[in-house]
Amino acid sequence: RLIELLLELCDSWQPAREALRPSGAPLFVLLSASPSEGRMLFAAAHFLHAYHNSYEPAGAPPLLASLLPAGLVSRLEAPEPRDFLDAFCSDNPSPNTLWGASLRTTLHEALLRAVAPFCAELVASRTGGGPRPEDRPYSIGTPPRVVYPEQ
Repeated sequence: RLIELLLELCDSWQPAREALRPSGAPLFVLLSASPSEGRMLFAAAHFLHAYHNSYEPAGAPPLLASLLPAGLVSRLEAPEPRDFLDAFCSDNPSPNTLWGASLRTTLHEALLRAVAPFCAELVASRTGGGPRPEDRPYSIGTPPRVVYPEQ
C-alpha cells in the first residue's frame, strides 16, 4: 500500500517527484519487487513505469537504464506497466529480453550494496552514532551500473 500512496503523492505534488531520486525511493521500490509478491509487485511496476516515463528529473541520465537490461527498460517505455511486469516476472527469456531468476538475483544484490550506506547511516542516527536524518538530508546518490554476467 505504501508504494500506491507514494505514486498518488507524486502524481499530485511536484516537490515529491523532485525528491524521489535523491531519497532512493526508486531503488527501494525495485528492491521490493519480487515475482512472489503479487499486489505489491503490481504496484511496484506501476510506480517504476511512472518514474521512468514521468518523474525522472530533466537532464539526468535515466536511473533505471543503469540498473536494468535494455530489454526491460524498453518494456518500461511501453504504454502499459503490465508489459514490464510480465517481463520482470518471467523466467523464460524472449529474443528481445534476456531476463530470469539469476538476473533478478544479480539486480537484488547490486541494489542491496547501493542502499547499504544509507541504511547504515540511518541505523547509526537512530542509535546515537550519527546525526538524525532530519538534521542533515541524505542523498542516496546514483548507484553504479549493474553488470549482468549473462549478457
